[in-house]
Amino acid sequence: MRYHKSLSIERLRGMPWKTQVGMVASELGRTARLTETGGGPEVSGCLLRARELMGVLESLPTIPSETGLILSRIAEQLARGRLQDAPSKAQDLYCRLMAVYSS
Repeated sequence: MRYHKSLSIERLRGMPWKTQVGMVASELGRTARLTETGGGPEVSGCLLRARELMGVLESLPTIPSETGLILSRIAEQLARGRLQDAPSKAQDLYCRLMAVYSS
């Protein structure tokens, strides 16, 4: 994994999907907090890590289909072409992921 040097794809895939949702949410929550306090270069790193985690999460066959639809919409917002707009949407994306995590 490029942005998670100490985490392998195999190890990540072995985690429950809700754990992975929480990990993506954590990166987006951090993005939202950093953006509220002025941003900085770490915002980009958080978004790239969220995007990397989401890429693995999306490929899991164990995710319920209704959850997969929600995750695909969130993944769209983290697509490379939209990444520059993601900081302003990070809090909303975080809340949507936490709703999935809590369900």
